[in-house]
Amino acid sequence: MEKSRFTSPKLIFVILFTAAYYAWLLASNENFFQRQLGGNLFSIAAPCIGSYWLVKAGKRAGRKEYLFWIFLALGTFSNAAAESVWLYYDNFARKDVPQPGLSDLFYFLQYVFYLLSFFYRIVFDKKYYKGIRFLVDVLIVMAAAVAFSWLFLIHPILSDPEVSGFLMYVNIAYPAGDLAILFGSMVLYLGCASRGFRQGMIFLFTGMITQTFADSAYLYLSAIGTYTSGSYIDPLFSLALLMIGYGGELNSRPEGSGIGESDGVDEPRGILSQYLPFVTMLMLIFFIILKSGVNNPILIGVGASIFLLVVRQVVILIENGQLVQKYLERTKELAINKQRYKSLFDYHSDAIFSIDLNGKFTSVNHAYSMIAGYRREELVEKSILEIVDTQLAEKIKSYLGTDLKKSSQTIEVTTTKNGYAFHTIWTTVPIKVDGEVVGIYGIGKDVTEKKDNEQKITFMAYHDLLTGLPNRSLFKKGLDEAMEVTKTSGEKMAVMFLDLDRFKIVNDTLGHNTGDELLIAVSERLQGCLDSRSLIARQGGDEFTILARELASWEDAGRIAKRINEALNQPFKVFGHELRVSPSIGIALYPEDDKSAEGLMKKADMAMYKAKDQGKNRYCFYTDDLQELPARKLVLVRDLHRAIEKEEFEIHYQLQIDRRSGGYYGAEALIRWNHPSMGMIPPGEFISIAEETGMIVPIGDYVLREACSEAVKWHKAGSKIKIGVNLSPKQFYQHALVENIEKVLDQTGLDPRFLDLEITEGIAMNDYLGTVPHLSRLRQIGAKISIDDFGTGYSSLSYLTNLPIDTLKIAREFISRIGKDPANEAIIASIINMAGNLGLEVVAEGVETENQAVFLENLGCSKMQGFLFSRPARASITSLQLNGEVRI
Repeated sequence: MEKSRFTSPKLIFVILFTAAYYAWLLASNENFFQRQLGGNLFSIAAPCIGSYWLVKAGKRAGRKEYLFWIFLALGTFSNAAAESVWLYYDNFARKDVPQPGLSDLFYFLQYVFYLLSFFYRIVFDKKYYKGIRFLVDVLIVMAAAVAFSWLFLIHPILSDPEVSGFLMYVNIAYPAGDLAILFGSMVLYLGCASRGFRQGMIFLFTGMITQTFADSAYLYLSAIGTYTSGSYIDPLFSLALLMIGYGGELNSRPEGSGIGESDGVDEPRGILSQYLPFVTMLMLIFFIILKSGVNNPILIGVGASIFLLVVRQVVILIENGQLVQKYLERTKELAINKQRYKSLFDYHSDAIFSIDLNGKFTSVNHAYSMIAGYRREELVEKSILEIVDTQLAEKIKSYLGTDLKKSSQTIEVTTTKNGYAFHTIWTTVPIKVDGEVVGIYGIGKDVTEKKDNEQKITFMAYHDLLTGLPNRSLFKKGLDEAMEVTKTSGEKMAVMFLDLDRFKIVNDTLGHNTGDELLIAVSERLQGCLDSRSLIARQGGDEFTILARELASWEDAGRIAKRINEALNQPFKVFGHELRVSPSIGIALYPEDDKSAEGLMKKADMAMYKAKDQGKNRYCFYTDDLQELPARKLVLVRDLHRAIEKEEFEIHYQLQIDRRSGGYYGAEALIRWNHPSMGMIPPGEFISIAEETGMIVPIGDYVLREACSEAVKWHKAGSKIKIGVNLSPKQFYQHALVENIEKVLDQTGLDPRFLDLEITEGIAMNDYLGTVPHLSRLRQIGAKISIDDFGTGYSSLSYLTNLPIDTLKIAREFISRIGKDPANEAIIASIINMAGNLGLEVVAEGVETENQAVFLENLGCSKMQGFLFSRPARASITSLQLNGEVRI
């Protein structure tokens, strides 16, 4: 609830300041110099504080009111200057203040600035200072004030034989100035009250009255020769100036509310402003009778008649006030209802509009103008039929013409502007006035973002995020559809499986960012080699599939493959590097080689390996002998069983860094196969074979044992970092997985807290009910659980809340697109924010540039892994990295 202006801290300060002033005068009554010095300091402090408040009011007020408050501030500060002159003469020069003198100049400046402020306010607010009643009220009060001033101040000055010349004019100027200030403040206050009581104006007016009273008392005491500096009337000046300042503090309004703007419903005039003219008139009659004596019956009769007339007028005022109050209450109720409706209409989050029976807009709220893509001013000049498509326009015409008897309808609307489509769901209801339909209200929800997100999700589900090409799922769907068409049309078509030669060298030497850009460039060239009838997709890594349709002969498939080969053999410019890669292409024909999508893909893959075996950079058609002897794969299957025994596997470690501390906090174990005749075999090639043959379990156990042993060595050397080990699906679903891990931990001596087991989203979701207890048991032994390549597996994230995991590792596919794709960056931000809400750590994989690292840090992700900080290396090199002896 808003604090009352009568109990605010500043008003309490004003009261305490005045009380302290009087307390000082009382306490120092025996020490005249001390009394004078303290009084002068109080008298200087008060106008300084008041002028400060008034300057603040000017800064906060509207543009038109600024000068009004600044003039008041200057007038108040002029008083401080005059008081400073008194301080100098009283307490430093130790002599009487010259009169007339410099202090009089500053006092007169106070009058000038106050009058300027009144004049400025009245000029700019003049429409509120008109009317006979207002003028008569002011004249009644001023007549009484002039009479009192003449009686007690001006007449004694003119009658004093010792005051003459310039001093007399100066002395007369003070009551004249007081009358002018009284007149101005009266006009200001009564005019303000006539349009509703303005907060704080009562304090401004009271301050002016107090200033006039104190000044009159000072002049009277000076005229009879009894005034001395430190008098008990001096605190009244300070009180007046602080009240003026406090009035400004309360009455300031924000920019845009300017002078004269109505607050909506006028309030009745304040009690003081209504009865002030009558009070002053009665006071004047009382003093006239008192001055003339009580023995004049005619004067007493006139006074009594006037008194009864005033009472009658007061009764009429009370009755009128009651009527006005009822009128104002009804008017205010109507205004509130109107404002409520306007607020509901203007600020509702749903879009709302109204149209007449011709379809022309009569009103729209802000939400609708945002949805429609037009400004309000544009829409109110248009018909709804102009901004919707033709089909919908016909429906609206029909509705306006025949369907208005229906209570409501729901329709989906698509509007376009500047080539962009806005989608909304609308509920329309008829507008009835006196039982007759005069128009339609429409209430709509913007579903544009929902539609766009659905399209994005659909796109992401069927397209490769890096290249934008169709993915494996969409390719299979397209192949199935093409095969259905071919059954009736008899057309020829071919499936091609393409793998890039030497791509791994580029990736390992120049980094994943360069590799990604190369893949994008390759996809663009491939699209340039094919017509609209063909379908191209990225299978993953450096593998692409192509569906060539409507072939005139099988030789056409060879010609397409040759064209692709020639295009990809041209050098690529990537990040200043001239790169050369070549394709190995396998071709399977439909229906000659196979009549199923899976069979065609498999046989095209076999033909591709045949092309690699024959020296790469070529294309090969599938032949039946490949079915009997898939040479490379059989060799890998055969040799994989002996690779552990022959110690052909190498464990490389890629360190992970915390950018906040600048130190390494972990490492991920990555397996490499150094084949004796084929060289380094990519994990992407032999891991799938290991999964198929079941060799993945002993290979996984080997990696786990080696990684744990190496971590213990690093711990003993002083590097307490955790070790990350990937678990394959077959490893994870072993019945004795937990027991095997506990056994390795016992044998190697690794603290379980430093073991980070990484699983994919696929593992987490394949058997959700069975996964949760499995993960819980792993965490019970102290191991940490991370979801690897997060974001590439499932669009729904709700399962995370129930999984007992510790860390999300953002897939490098997302990291590589930082700075290139705002939508991708939004996904990264969502993942980091979601992980924070769930209390999970986040690690960004594949960080290769400083820009990527800074972007992630700004989002709150400080833990990173990538070529920017460390490349995968053998254990011996990693040990040197941890010791700070080498950086790779």
